[in-house]
Amino acid sequence: MAETYELTAVSARRADRARHLLSGLGLSAAIVGAHELAEHAEVVVECAPSAVFRQIAEPAVERGRLLIVLSAAALLES
Repeated sequence: MAETYELTAVSARRADRARHLLSGLGLSAAIVGAHELAEHAEVVVECAPSAVFRQIAEPAVERGRLLIVLSAAALLES
């Protein structure tokens, strides 16, 4: 049986825009600060500017979450 995943939280520079996009997709999720994502999810998918990479990655690693990094350039800078 395949595993299922649920979107539990997102982080965005503009919460109003994130809320609008989620609504348009028929989805509901908490809109939180980048540093809070690991508090809401077991799997954290990062696709943010390198300036906020550590805000996402460090809490995820500290909490033992699965971190999927999509912005590979951020790894080179960190």
